[in-house]
Amino acid sequence: MAKVQGTFKSLVRGVSEQVPHDRLEGQHYEQVNFVSDPIRGLIRRRGSRFLDKLAISPPAAGYEERIKGYREHSFTAGGTDYSVLYPSRPSAAGGPIVLFNKDTQEFVPVSLSSAAAAQIPNGISSAVSVGRYLLLSVNGHTPTVTQTDMVEGTASNASIWVRGGAYSRTYSITRGSLSVWYTTPKSYYEGTLDTSDIPYDDSEYQKKVNDRVYAYQTAVNQYIAEAQEAIQPENIAEQLKIKLQAAGIQCARTGSHIHVYNLPGNDTMVGDDGGDGEFLRVTHREVGDLSELTKLHVVGVVIRVEVTADDVYYVKAFAKDPGGPGFQEVVWREWTGFEVDVSDPFLIGTVYNGTMYLGFGSADLESRLPGGNGLDVPDVVERKSGDNDTSPLPDFFERPISYMTVFQDRLVICSGANVFMSSPSDYFNWFRKSALRVDPDDPIEVYALGAEDDVIRGGATIDRNLILTGDSLHYAVSGRDAITPLNAIVSVQAAHESTTDAQPKSLGNLLFYSQFQGGVTKLHQMQVGAFADSFGSFSVTQQVEKYIMGRPRQLVTSSQPNMVLMSTEGNEYGLYVFTFLDSPGQEQRLFDSWSRWEWCDKLGRLLGMTTSDEGFTVFTIRETTEGWAVVADEFSRDSGLDDVPYFDSHIEYTSLADRAAPADSSECAAALGRLHPRRFYGKPLDEVQDVLDLSDVKPEDVYVGTQFDSYYEPTAPYPRDRNDNALLAGRTVLTNLGFTLAESAGISVELAGRDGVFDKTILNDAGFRINDPLSPLGAVPLTDRRVSAYIGKEIREHRLRIRSRTWTPLNIATVEWTIQTFNRR
Repeated sequence: MAKVQGTFKSLVRGVSEQVPHDRLEGQHYEQVNFVSDPIRGLIRRRGSRFLDKLAISPPAAGYEERIKGYREHSFTAGGTDYSVLYPSRPSAAGGPIVLFNKDTQEFVPVSLSSAAAAQIPNGISSAVSVGRYLLLSVNGHTPTVTQTDMVEGTASNASIWVRGGAYSRTYSITRGSLSVWYTTPKSYYEGTLDTSDIPYDDSEYQKKVNDRVYAYQTAVNQYIAEAQEAIQPENIAEQLKIKLQAAGIQCARTGSHIHVYNLPGNDTMVGDDGGDGEFLRVTHREVGDLSELTKLHVVGVVIRVEVTADDVYYVKAFAKDPGGPGFQEVVWREWTGFEVDVSDPFLIGTVYNGTMYLGFGSADLESRLPGGNGLDVPDVVERKSGDNDTSPLPDFFERPISYMTVFQDRLVICSGANVFMSSPSDYFNWFRKSALRVDPDDPIEVYALGAEDDVIRGGATIDRNLILTGDSLHYAVSGRDAITPLNAIVSVQAAHESTTDAQPKSLGNLLFYSQFQGGVTKLHQMQVGAFADSFGSFSVTQQVEKYIMGRPRQLVTSSQPNMVLMSTEGNEYGLYVFTFLDSPGQEQRLFDSWSRWEWCDKLGRLLGMTTSDEGFTVFTIRETTEGWAVVADEFSRDSGLDDVPYFDSHIEYTSLADRAAPADSSECAAALGRLHPRRFYGKPLDEVQDVLDLSDVKPEDVYVGTQFDSYYEPTAPYPRDRNDNALLAGRTVLTNLGFTLAESAGISVELAGRDGVFDKTILNDAGFRINDPLSPLGAVPLTDRRVSAYIGKEIREHRLRIRSRTWTPLNIATVEWTIQTFNRR
């Protein structure tokens, strides 16, 4: 027999599912509602503080499963931080859209249009904010797109421009089977001078000859003048106008231009000047070059310019001088051949006068907002160049949106494995400026080769790069340089499946993402690799396998201390907490810890969570004494001693009317704060009057809340050899444990045998000491002390549970142990 004494080198390494003798010192079977503080030790977490409640209709049957599909998105709009909760899965029963103002810590009313409300049962696939607006994409929805053929829409007008005249030219205008033409006079007079009929012996011969010559010259001169006049562009245009009108074509002449209007049918009007085409231009539907456009046309007419079959663009007529519409001198500018109207790409909302208004598209939001709001709701910028070939519709017009974010001030919209990016700072501009050139600020659409069957559902930034997570693969978009259509690349970064249940989250230079495979939930850490734009990834759940229960729902990260909170579908009344500390430069992990934070089930099921100034805001759906409500409670990440009792969802007694009191108040209590002379003195809630009746107690001194358990189940110490290997032979009995407490109230130790049932309390210390000035009557003592618990059990045949008492603090600084070993020789 040998007696060995020692001290646990650490208490803050959290939960491990390795076999007990292979665990690190300070790793436990279980840790609930304790904070692993590498400075102070193992500390009971502070109670949560009630913030606000939002009354809702009683949920329909099956709500327990539906709320597991709720997701949260934090965003900033108009300089205010918000958190929105929304159902992500299709359900006929739908669910409310919940908005929380993180600055005022109050819920914001949400007003949905009827069209928006009709989409909620389909579920929301993604959320993103741009400016003061919140965008929510709908599962399975593609936008309603209306395209207008601008060429055909303005093809009832044509313009004919006679640019010049020439002798003996035939100017023709043809449209389908109809053709009219006008031939200009010849350049010479076709008549002849003939005096042979005048007798030589005529006494007036010379006079008659002269008269004949003079008449001929007059006819020649007159013909030349008339021919010269006839080849003037205005006269040629007039003749063509007369011919067209005679053929039943409505037209009018303005100078050398002819405005042809009310043209029916689909035939294109063309012209020919009988030469090289230099003297006649006909602008109708299509031309082959910009030089073929007329100077005058109807404002708004769109013409297709087809240089080659692969080189096509469009131009539109704009008034050269300010004025109204009509046939006039115009300037031709590049335009689109097919205008696009997108009415409902996603739900769009904004906060106005303390209410979030949500519509199905920009026009629907404008109609939902109160009159006189002064807001200019952005709409999709119309296409201003090209057609479906040269300026195609984004992919998400044909496939549902699966993820949205903002990267380098571009709105990123993913559909399948396709990544679309808007123009910078112009989030609703989804089309190129010109079909003739590529500008750096044009929209971008790219995809990774070989990933056509994947669906991108999440993303986050790390080291200026955008990491996108798909069902099968991870992708990287480099952010080292400003992204443009010429350098945009989406590359496959790694093959990680089933990582899209919870959105990945960044923390400093790290990125965390979850994975759910084979019924096991893992948390992975990604960090910058040894080379530029390379990343390494590894699991931070290597020592826990079945500890994290259920499919991941959400990740939230926070620094000071470094924490990652994970919610899952298998833990409806709590969160999994990963705490870690890295050395400078993140070259070495000094410690990490897995544990759970839980609350009483009377406080309701988890809906979502977000960060706050103090720590984290947790949203639950709760049945209260006044009906059903969504409730916001704030959990603190501070491990210091709290001034209020360790209640969850606590509130001052004077504000009791505002509290979201659970319908079942059996776990509720009332107690005084730490700074009151009767610190932490309290009673069950139905006996609160006993506390209020005390002579030195005022109502504002009393806090009301719901009790919660805090405990951990340590791993027993094992005897070890000089190489720190566990000695498993023989029998080892844990004799006792000595706990060094700092500023702590009560502590209890429970014992379970081989059956795992904690049915025996071996230590129940309230902290009171006779004649101790720090243990005044009527108050709970907070002292630094050492307490011991006798165990007397073989280390493999028992489990211990160290628990805090009631609503008081507990800080375990160190734990000493004594074991006895028995070996047969």
